[in-house]
Amino acid sequence: MTMTTMYEIREQMKELYSRYDIYIMTLLKFVLGLFCFFMINGKIGYMEKLDNFAVPVLLSLLCSFLPVNCMVMFAALLILAHLFALSLEVAAVAGAIFLVLLLLYFVIAPQHGYLLILTPLLFSLKLPYAVPLIMGLTGTPIVMVPVSCGVVVYYILHFAAVNASAFGASESESMGDRVKFMIEYMAGNKEMMLTVFAFAAVLCIVYILRRMSMDYAWQIAIGAGALTNVLIFLIGDFALNISGSILGLLLGTVCSVAAAFVVQFFVFSVDYTGTRKVQFEDDEYYYYVKAVPKITISAEDKQVKEIHSRTRGKAKNPSRTRKGLSAGRPSRPHPENRKEARTH
Repeated sequence: MTMTTMYEIREQMKELYSRYDIYIMTLLKFVLGLFCFFMINGKIGYMEKLDNFAVPVLLSLLCSFLPVNCMVMFAALLILAHLFALSLEVAAVAGAIFLVLLLLYFVIAPQHGYLLILTPLLFSLKLPYAVPLIMGLTGTPIVMVPVSCGVVVYYILHFAAVNASAFGASESESMGDRVKFMIEYMAGNKEMMLTVFAFAAVLCIVYILRRMSMDYAWQIAIGAGALTNVLIFLIGDFALNISGSILGLLLGTVCSVAAAFVVQFFVFSVDYTGTRKVQFEDDEYYYYVKAVPKITISAEDKQVKEIHSRTRGKAKNPSRTRKGLSAGRPSRPHPENRKEARTH
C-alpha cells in the first residue's frame, strides 16, 4: 500500500467521521464502557449480583447517551460496590481517595474524563506508556491531572486484586489494622509514585518538543518521550529497588511509540519539503513566519458513465430502421424523372 493510498483512506475516514460524528461517538462511548466495566468485574468482581454479563452491557448502553463524566461516576460506584463486598475498610479508604481524586479532577480538568477511564484500562492491556506519549502530542500539560488520577485508580484495583485473599482470611484483625494496612500501601507505593512522575515528565517533554518550529518536531518528540520513559523507569527501578519487568517496559514502549505514530499520521501530517519562511513588518513588530504545508489528498471520485451507441439499435433490424427513416421525411424524385416533369 502506497502513501498516497493511505492518505486517501485517511481523508475518507475524516469525511465519514464529519458526516456521522454523533453516531460514531455514541458507538465509541459504548465500546469504551464495555471495556471499562468488564475490566472492573474481571479484576475485582467480588459482588456476585454485579459480576454478570448484563450489568456492564446495560451500563455501557446508558453511558453511550450520557457525557463521559457519567461513565467516570458509574465506574467509581461499581468499584466501591465490589470493594464493599470484599471489605468495608478497603471500601472506606478507597472512597476517601476517590473523593479527593474526583474533586481534583472536576476542579482542574473536567473535560478529560475519558483519560480517567483509559489510563487504568491501558494498564490492564499492558500498554500504559501510550497515554503520556499520545496526550503530549494532542493535549496540554493540564491532562497530567486526570492521567495521574487514573494511575492511582489502577493501583487501588491492583491492591484489591492482590490482597483479596488476605482480607478474606484475616477476620481476627481489627478494623484499624486493615485501614492502616491499605493506607500504608497507598502512601508507600514507590512504583505508583514513580509511574506518576514518569508519566508527567514524558508528557511535558513531548508537549514542549512538538510545539517547536524545527522540522520533524512531532517525530522527535515521540522518540524523546519514549527514551525518557525507558530511562526514568530503569533508573527508578534500580534506585528504589523495584522489581519491574525490563522486557515488558521495552515492549510496551515500542507498542506505545507505534500507537503515537498512528495518531501523528491522522492529526499532524505535513510536507517539510515545501516549507516556506516569510518575513514582514508593520508599525510595531517584525514578523518571522515559517509555513509548512499540510499533506491533503482528496479522495478519488470515480463515476462510471454508460455510453449508448446509436449504431447498436440500427444493427438489430436494418430494414425497419431504413423504413422508419424514409417514412419520417418526404422522398425525392430521381433526377431523370425531374427532367421529364419539366419537359411535359
